[in-house]
Amino acid sequence: MTPSPRIFLRLGAALGALLLLSLAAPGLAEAVPKYQPTGYWLTVGDEDGKPPRSIVHITKDAKGRLVGKIVKLFRQPGEKLEPMCDECDEGFKGANIKGKPALGLTIMWDVEYDEDDEWDDGEILDPANGKTYSVKLEVIKGGKAMEVRGYLGVSLLGRTQTWHRTGKPAASDHQRLEKGTNYKQLLTAP
Repeated sequence: MTPSPRIFLRLGAALGALLLLSLAAPGLAEAVPKYQPTGYWLTVGDEDGKPPRSIVHITKDAKGRLVGKIVKLFRQPGEKLEPMCDECDEGFKGANIKGKPALGLTIMWDVEYDEDDEWDDGEILDPANGKTYSVKLEVIKGGKAMEVRGYLGVSLLGRTQTWHRTGKPAASDHQRLEKGTNYKQLLTAP
């Protein structure tokens, strides 16, 4: 019995589909970043990368966009223990946050991974001055650090902080730091 020509057509179509899938697979693998910005991040001061300021927990919303919330604050000697966002007017989703506690405040929202292989297109709030900026994130150092760039208009007009991956804090609260505290002691994640 000789095979029907239909069998050869089906076999050829199946092989063609497998070939197309194998060619598309490398592109599919690149659509997901190797290191995710989700998790807990220790933020530090702008000027010298010290002292530690807060821990921000970054999660994904239902649409896969990043949202960041302050879950712990580190206070230096002489600083108000429970700061409020006194300079803020609007923040996350246009909510009036003037006078709200900085602890628990959503400071980053709508950040998404795009076709340029970047986390951007969202916004970040600086509770110290109440201003909202566009934001771009880049996870670096094998996932142990992240560059957070806040800017107005174009990315060249802004400033960058380096945040450090850390573990979940034992409590969502304020912690007074003694003078000379080494922030590296606060890094609990590998």
